[in-house]
Amino acid sequence: MPELSDLYVLADIGSTTTKAMLLATEPDGEGFSILGEADVPTTVEKPSEDVLIGLGSALSLLSSRTETRLVDPGTGLPCVPLLATSSAGGGLQILVFGLTSVDTGRVARMTAYGAGGVILRTITIDSDTQAVEQMMAIRRLRPDMVLMAGGVEGGAVAGVIRLAEILSLAEPEARFRGADAGRIPLVYCGNSEAANYVTNLLSAKFEVHLVENVRPDTVTLNLTPAKTAIHDLFMRNVMERAPGYSDLGRWVAADILPTPAAVERALPLILDEGEEHLLLMDMGGATTDIFSNIGGTRHRTVSANIGTSFSISNILAEAGLDRILSHLPDSADRDEIADYLMNKTLNPTYTPGTPFETLAELAAAIEGARIAMRQHVSMSFEIRKLGILDRLRRRNMERFEATFRSEGLVDFRLSELDRLVGAGGIVRFAGSRDAALWMLADGLLPTGVTRISADGRFKTPHMGLFSAVDRDSARDILRSRCIEDLGYVIAPVGALRAGREALTARVIGDGSAEVVLEGGETALLEGGRGVEIELRRHVFLRGGRSRIRLETGLPVLIDCRGRGDDMFEGSLGIPESVRVGLPEKISGTAPLVSSEMAASPIERGAFELDRSLPYEGTVFADENDDVEPDTIIGENRFAPPWLYILDLNQVLGYSRSLSADDVRRGIRLEEGQEVRPGQVIFSLRKDGVLGQVVNYRSPVRGRVTHVELDAGLVILRVIQDYDGKPHVIDVAGQLGVRPRSIRGYLRYGVGDFLCSGQAIARDVKKGIFVRTPTTGVMRRIDPGSGTVTVRYDIRPVPLRSLVRGRVTRVRRSHGVTIRATGIMLTARVGFGPDACGRLAPLSRRESPTGEARGMVLFSDSPVGLDDLERCSALGVSGLIVPSVRSTALEGFLGSWPTPASTGQETMPFSLLITEGFGSIGMGAECSALLEGSAGRLTTLFPATQIRAGVIRPRVLISSSSRPS
Repeated sequence: MPELSDLYVLADIGSTTTKAMLLATEPDGEGFSILGEADVPTTVEKPSEDVLIGLGSALSLLSSRTETRLVDPGTGLPCVPLLATSSAGGGLQILVFGLTSVDTGRVARMTAYGAGGVILRTITIDSDTQAVEQMMAIRRLRPDMVLMAGGVEGGAVAGVIRLAEILSLAEPEARFRGADAGRIPLVYCGNSEAANYVTNLLSAKFEVHLVENVRPDTVTLNLTPAKTAIHDLFMRNVMERAPGYSDLGRWVAADILPTPAAVERALPLILDEGEEHLLLMDMGGATTDIFSNIGGTRHRTVSANIGTSFSISNILAEAGLDRILSHLPDSADRDEIADYLMNKTLNPTYTPGTPFETLAELAAAIEGARIAMRQHVSMSFEIRKLGILDRLRRRNMERFEATFRSEGLVDFRLSELDRLVGAGGIVRFAGSRDAALWMLADGLLPTGVTRISADGRFKTPHMGLFSAVDRDSARDILRSRCIEDLGYVIAPVGALRAGREALTARVIGDGSAEVVLEGGETALLEGGRGVEIELRRHVFLRGGRSRIRLETGLPVLIDCRGRGDDMFEGSLGIPESVRVGLPEKISGTAPLVSSEMAASPIERGAFELDRSLPYEGTVFADENDDVEPDTIIGENRFAPPWLYILDLNQVLGYSRSLSADDVRRGIRLEEGQEVRPGQVIFSLRKDGVLGQVVNYRSPVRGRVTHVELDAGLVILRVIQDYDGKPHVIDVAGQLGVRPRSIRGYLRYGVGDFLCSGQAIARDVKKGIFVRTPTTGVMRRIDPGSGTVTVRYDIRPVPLRSLVRGRVTRVRRSHGVTIRATGIMLTARVGFGPDACGRLAPLSRRESPTGEARGMVLFSDSPVGLDDLERCSALGVSGLIVPSVRSTALEGFLGSWPTPASTGQETMPFSLLITEGFGSIGMGAECSALLEGSAGRLTTLFPATQIRAGVIRPRVLISSSSRPS
């Protein structure tokens, strides 16, 4: 921290909003107070792709409001101490690897979620997806970090090595590109016996960090070391690479603190005397952080795909539209609500402009809070198994509410939470205290008697940061100026049944005000002197009490819907105060569209375009080659090369492991050497000088990629020189047996992959081994002739240029850069793979014809589900439209699209949307461009990313001439 000053500027640079605050010493010199505040949008997207632009605007506005000079006009730097927190990286995007989807893959996902990761994809060995498809997906995903797990200690390492090989071959590109991007950080938390190989294979391309195994044995979870490493790397490799972040260090007077770390510092400052358990939810634009303080032990989880701007469409995809609509009036139009939520993702800085827009976001926030809360509980606590005496003492409650144990070995129930605090933009813009109370109560679903508070302007991180300067002032400001009490929630558990009375509530001081609630009912009692609650039999509150008295002037929300699996369906119901000003029916998303969606930018000139193979292969093009869209510039002829892992410990038997010295003395090869089937690669004399010499022979033809001395492993990469022809092997003849008896000697079956030289049948007594002369798949077993057929199916995956241009750079074995001239149109969002074709207007004729096949069609008016299905039937290459109903796109895809990150969808054609979701016409300039370009070659690049490092989809309309 800097030396004590009379003034401090505190800034939180969030993914959506940059919030600045000026603190000044009190006149008596004792403590600090807030002199002024200013909030502006965070600037992470072109043309303002620099967080310092937004921070500078916040300082300028704050200076104007407080009439205080905060920036030196000469240097442009702050002239008062600036302390900052940041989460401007927009979430940590993690690519997860695990052996199996149900074990280490699941544990790795738990680790990534617990560390605040946005899981882009989980790659596992048991996936149905072919390796080439996995590599193509990896190449497109652009992660911030890779998390690799797999295998218990002492277990097999082959699967882990295969995962590492897939990643090495795919070579993903980091999200934040540029000369200073560096290597992508990789946290390896799998079987330690594979750690050296993973390091040697990947360290040239990735920044490898080795931590303890997250799954050391089949029953133990060890997530903390990996989560800690991820948190540390997040600071150095993600936050610091947000646009402009590298220069922020010159502005601040102390190290920048991650926003979540600042919030954790603030948790103890919020607790009042007598309070022990606290939960705070910060629902931001990209992520939802939940922090809990359970008996002094702090927990934090990040639901990285849950937020109310960048990630609001993810809530729609995960919860479903029906769940969101269940919180809204019947007048809410299904299509309009869905379109609004999808457009909010495309325009994350938009602030709701109408009561219905606010209500739509509140309804989505309720479902988002439920998802985040479930993740927090499952990731932070475990259900404690109670002994029989505990169950007898707690029998009234135990069947209705689980007992959890926190990391600090503190037993508690959710009904013992003293307070829930809500923060974030959705709380700030809720419109009223009742609306915020409704959203937090229905989203977090507190149990028992819980005080609900809010930090509407989310200054908790500022005060957590400032607590290092003046803890007392930070606590006083946080309690008096930031945290506001909204009300109480009283939510019993027990035998709640529809039609059966659950409790009676009486307003203190007003004998006539009495409410009787049945199971499934709710009531909001406005502020007064408090309430008295009398519970019916088998209905309980904290501690099993049947009667409570709560003295408070705050509103009291009584919720008798129950919790868990027995909870009644339905919402709490929108408070009357929130319904004021609502129209009878929502109509149109025009306010969002007109304020945020400017005309699609159009550029003319020469453009550098990268075209890459999904993994190492053959590049055919040379520099200065002229290419056409159908030019094959590269090819992956074979599937990803197979690794063969030879365990030298088999020489002596696993009961007597080889030492590193044994391996050094016996090894007969070196890295990079080519070996043939049957070649001796290891030789060792057993039991001393006079003992028997034991040889280990290579079963395949391959190249040595690594020798692991400590583990006694040799890794061979099979040499791929397959001819694709069927090879018939006379198994019966070589074994000297009758043809129909060969099944008893075969070691493999139809469909098994075999490497050249691998023994496929044997007669141990005779010492006969039948080996396959080629690599491939066993295609046929013929008991009539006693033969087996092995064939490698060569299925080349070509890489086409897709554009007309000239090759300016060749990346050996990986891809090329092509310069193409023409007109580049940037759209709002796209779906599907890259594609190209001749541009033509969409015709809405009844019967499909072949004339549109392979073309890129466009429409200047909105399209519907019928149009999408028609384009699929026509076999078009791509479609450019101004808008489409999100419900229509969901019907076409079979699931809700998530526009925050696209390009991996399985679609019959590529789709680019220039304006947004709904019924919006195309802008005049864009429409004129497409109309005037009919017949020209057009290439679509649909991949979209709506976060820091924003990527928008593009359309290249090629010029008729080649670039010079």
